[in-house]
Amino acid sequence: MKKLIVFPMVVVITAAGALGVAGAGEGGGGDSQWCAPSEGAPITDLDEDQSSNAHTIVAVGEQLGVPDFGLAVALATAAQESMLRNLDHGDRDSVGLFQQRAPWGTFEERTHPPTSSRYFYTGGAGGQPGLLDIPGWQDMPLTEAAQAVQVSAYPDAYAKWEDDAWAWLAEIRGGLTPDQQLGGGSCDSEWDGEDPPPLVADPAALMARAQAFADASAAGLPDPFYGALGYYRMCARLAARVHGHAHSGFISALEQWRSHLAAGTAVTDGSPPPPGALLFYTNQPWGHVAVYLGDGLVVSNDVLDAQTGRRGGVYIVPTTELTAGAWNLPYAGWAPPIY
Repeated sequence: MKKLIVFPMVVVITAAGALGVAGAGEGGGGDSQWCAPSEGAPITDLDEDQSSNAHTIVAVGEQLGVPDFGLAVALATAAQESMLRNLDHGDRDSVGLFQQRAPWGTFEERTHPPTSSRYFYTGGAGGQPGLLDIPGWQDMPLTEAAQAVQVSAYPDAYAKWEDDAWAWLAEIRGGLTPDQQLGGGSCDSEWDGEDPPPLVADPAALMARAQAFADASAAGLPDPFYGALGYYRMCARLAARVHGHAHSGFISALEQWRSHLAAGTAVTDGSPPPPGALLFYTNQPWGHVAVYLGDGLVVSNDVLDAQTGRRGGVYIVPTTELTAGAWNLPYAGWAPPIY
């Protein structure tokens, strides 16, 4: 089994932001690769640590489809706030690359460069707007776009880093392969071994239960275990029911993922998931969760009819259809099926 094109859970927090991984996602197909973001080559005039953080900021933005100007804004912001260093301290409770304050997320989230980078782009856990939430940000001067997110006491300070940010971005682009430029990450090597030991007592029974959901969906029949219709439109509920629970206990997959992050049960190091694991994705605004069945397959709901031509339902598909197929979901990590 190959690895899924993955980006560890990234949540960008700035002076104001929010995390996103909730429960109305869709998914499906291909080989799977479990990969971490590429650290890239050293950048001129930056040390190894600063270079790695700059590469992460750009890779996260590219996974989110952020245009080049937004990537430059993020680089300039992190240069001003932390000198591109993942600080464990700052003014009052500010920490991390972007010196995001406590309402943006947990200490662990704000000091995890991919997560803090995603927060900068998409907003903080407390509902703070990220760069992509700012109306007209692409038409603003760089320092104004940065300030709209950071709400700094020094609103013009980002301007002095603009030339550097563009130079760093050009150098990063020059040092990445085309696949890395498009995907924002890389895979060191294929994982060709067996699946890790399963998290469920009977993986075959889990597969059979997932297949029963998929078969009922294909036939237009109600949930075979709980008798409900429309259940496939809520990914967190479907994942719970595949594991034998009527409800996930969360309003969304995002909230469920955040609970795993807070509890320390989230796995974001790029390691392959065991059968039975919950796979989380960071598409906005709700995120997505699917159940890993082993051998590169997941059971997932699907409501993106325009992209796939499907009517919506439950499907068992290869993992890469979620990340590299019609859905193009950014992978966050996996967690055990704790309910």
